[in-house]
Amino acid sequence: MKTKWFFVAGFLFLTLTACGAQSVTAEAQPIPIPTLTPPPPTTIPLAETPATESSAPAVEVSFARDVAPIFADSCVECHGGARTRAGLDLTSYVGLMSGSQEGAVIFPGNPQESVLFQQVVDGSMPKRGAKLSPEKIKAIGDWIAAGAPNN
Repeated sequence: MKTKWFFVAGFLFLTLTACGAQSVTAEAQPIPIPTLTPPPPTTIPLAETPATESSAPAVEVSFARDVAPIFADSCVECHGGARTRAGLDLTSYVGLMSGSQEGAVIFPGNPQESVLFQQVVDGSMPKRGAKLSPEKIKAIGDWIAAGAPNN
């Protein structure tokens, strides 16, 4: 009987070593968990605004220096002074931010939701005269995206 067990034990030993089996330990081996990294943030281009090499403006857009002159040249004939169609006065920052009879026309930080921006992008404004150039539309969009500051 002893030789039978000796034979079985020897057979198991040879089988396990021949197959490359490793010794089993009572310690639990940690299971590697892959780390998930969020995808990089994406930028949504402003509605049909011409693309530039850099999405951030090279120079801070100023209401007084960049945006107000656009309104003075192209918009105040109908939206300022003696005439304020739809109750929208574009002769000043306060008038612009007060909105129109329909409500706000600028949503700081969100050009796509800003009615004024949507209308210059789709060409429905200005109704009279030449449409705004891509550079002027971009200036307005960048200013709104920067939070529409009174600067």
